[in-house]
Amino acid sequence: AGGKLEESVETVKTKQEETRDKFVVETLFVAPTVDEVTREMRAEEGKLADAMRQEDIDALNKELARLNKQLRDASDQLQKPPPPPMPESPGTKLRVHCATWNLAGLAAPQISLERWLCPSVGDVYAIGAQEVEGKPGASIARERLGWEAKLTASMGTGFTVVAKHCVGTTHLMVFARNELMKHISDVHSAHVLTGLGRVVANKAGIGVCFDIFSTSFLFVTAHFAAGQDRVMDRNRDFALIDEGLAPLMCPSIAKASPYSQAKARDEKAGASLGDKWSCSALFDRVFWLGDFNYRLEADRETVDAALKLGAEGHLQLMLLDQLAHHMSVGNVFKGFEEPAIGFAPTYKYDKWADSYDSSSKRRVPAWTDRVLYRLGPQDAGCVECEAYTASEDVRASDHRPVSAHLTVF
Repeated sequence: AGGKLEESVETVKTKQEETRDKFVVETLFVAPTVDEVTREMRAEEGKLADAMRQEDIDALNKELARLNKQLRDASDQLQKPPPPPMPESPGTKLRVHCATWNLAGLAAPQISLERWLCPSVGDVYAIGAQEVEGKPGASIARERLGWEAKLTASMGTGFTVVAKHCVGTTHLMVFARNELMKHISDVHSAHVLTGLGRVVANKAGIGVCFDIFSTSFLFVTAHFAAGQDRVMDRNRDFALIDEGLAPLMCPSIAKASPYSQAKARDEKAGASLGDKWSCSALFDRVFWLGDFNYRLEADRETVDAALKLGAEGHLQLMLLDQLAHHMSVGNVFKGFEEPAIGFAPTYKYDKWADSYDSSSKRRVPAWTDRVLYRLGPQDAGCVECEAYTASEDVRASDHRPVSAHLTVF
């Protein structure tokens, strides 16, 4: 009997083990306690606080960097020489600075423009730009904020924007000394397209006009047709802009000017297109500045050889200059004058270098970038050129910036 009992017990144990192996119960999830949840929340709050502190630190560092830049800019302004005295009444001479630069697609180059603009020496500044913030094309942009901010910062706090106007990649901005602004009135700006079909802004002219005291001023920047052989297209661009701006600019000046009678254009501005208006004939003081794209009638080897002769070579090359020739025979810019050129051709450079085009195209250097002015028949001698220069130290583009410092009576 005892043996059977042991056998029965062993049998029961064996069945129990088989049942346990057959029905394994998984471990149940046990809810965390309140203390455990609190500890977890505090750990997460600590991580979030650390992240927020890092954001605060980053924001503080950014603000400190901005303030340091403001301090540096203010220090630079304080170190600039004081500007000359302001003209106080009509008949007093004004210092007018006309500047032009083809940026070859640049926006706002991180370089100093002070050597080009010389903001401490003038009263009125007209700054023209071509191919700014993009190559010529289908752009119809009406502002170039980066470039405008760069010019405003370069001019400093002593100047106010009289007018700014942009179409595509062509841009004109005019500044005047703060003290002069109360004497400026009747400000207008407009543009004329000369590009493909006269609807594409790849080439254009922009005008800004206003009165200073009792004298009317007109500033025009333009980008004419490119290409060695497109001289007649460039002459046409001038005529289209000069005519097209006339009905768009200040009507009160047009009505009052003794030169506003409907005469043939060839008596007024140099292009024989019949009985057409000339905007340039409507104003007392007229300045054109831009990339007019006129070239030299010579090959690359001839120009390179002449440039090695320095000033003498420049004089020889000016005899081959398309613009000088066509002005002399009355085909374009009739009645305009240009200061004597004493600088090297401004196009086409290798970017960031002092060498002319070294690509396979080896374009012929030329004075494409110019400043010209026009006076009324009774105003001879009312503009004197103090300096007409190219900024050789500004190498960011394939063009050198050009500026003319003019004393205007």
